[in-house]
Amino acid sequence: MSLIPRSKFGDCSNCDAQNTECVKVGKYLFCLKCRNADKMKKQVEKASAKILKRSDLESDKSYLIQDLDDAISRYVRIKEADSTGRVNCYTCNSRGHWKEFDCGHYIPRANMSLRWDLRNLRPQCKTCNQLNYGNIESFAKNLNEEQAGLAAQLLDDSREPYKWSRDEMKQLLIDIRAKLKVVETKIIS
Repeated sequence: MSLIPRSKFGDCSNCDAQNTECVKVGKYLFCLKCRNADKMKKQVEKASAKILKRSDLESDKSYLIQDLDDAISRYVRIKEADSTGRVNCYTCNSRGHWKEFDCGHYIPRANMSLRWDLRNLRPQCKTCNQLNYGNIESFAKNLNEEQAGLAAQLLDDSREPYKWSRDEMKQLLIDIRAKLKVVETKIIS
């Protein structure tokens, strides 16, 4: 037990309370009511700052995901384009400029483990990708023609949960942007 008293009687520096039990903070005296209110205010500010920091990190991650999606999409479409910028749809063989096409996913983008896996991504026309929901049967058939059992392998891989760290996503973004610079040189805008 401490011999130094935690409080003393005096006039509060914050409110009009006089000759009341006070706590000395620095050279000022605060009544217990003002001191508790001040402590609560500081705790709320600290908690709010922590929440803001957490939301900044989450929004930072969402921006990183968006940047990765954009870079991967451009890379997949331009990589398959010829020197004039024209590309074939992977599932229906229609032809058009790479900017008019989407980056199609065999396993949907919601599956984070394969979201940016290049084995899972091919250029698709908007009709196949959006209106025909990816034209999955044709997509699987073409994947298996490309490499036997690839569609089944991707399905198996999709069952494995995976959470990307921020550092992994940053490194992947750096790698994809470097590859994108290389393939962008082959097409004429």
